[in-house]
Amino acid sequence: MKQLEISVVTDINAIAHTVEYVKSVRKTLFPMLNHEHIPADLQDFESTYIKNPKGIFLQAKLGNQLIGTVGMMEFNYRFPLLDIPDNAVEVTRLFVEPEFRKMGIATNLINRLKLYAIKKGIDYLYLHTHHFLPGATDFWSKQNFTFIEVTIENNVETLHFGYEMH
Repeated sequence: MKQLEISVVTDINAIAHTVEYVKSVRKTLFPMLNHEHIPADLQDFESTYIKNPKGIFLQAKLGNQLIGTVGMMEFNYRFPLLDIPDNAVEVTRLFVEPEFRKMGIATNLINRLKLYAIKKGIDYLYLHTHHFLPGATDFWSKQNFTFIEVTIENNVETLHFGYEMH
């Protein structure tokens, strides 16, 4: 039986593969988006997740198969109505392949991400999710993230969560 390996994405080959994986998952989960527009964090993955001292990107693999990801990037305070503390990061791109869900992989990824946040001296983890992502709000609550607020933009509800590191 293959063993789950969680590692930090750093080398150029892993970056290219990971970005393609994330873009593919986004097409499945968010068919309503314009996928010709590539989000800034994926366009400049290295600056966002590797070179930035607040960034990191983790991948979960079984053998050579990439089955999950999660990232942490410097929070840009793009939601001005939210009262997010200083020294916050945004948790991004938590994806686990459907056939590997409910096996603790996402929890493993988040726990590892929290350890890196501690090492980096981060005070607060912020994230947002949506009702149409099955199980997302329950998952984040189980990870001890606190619900902050719902915002609505372009008829899409966005649920905001936070986690105090101390």
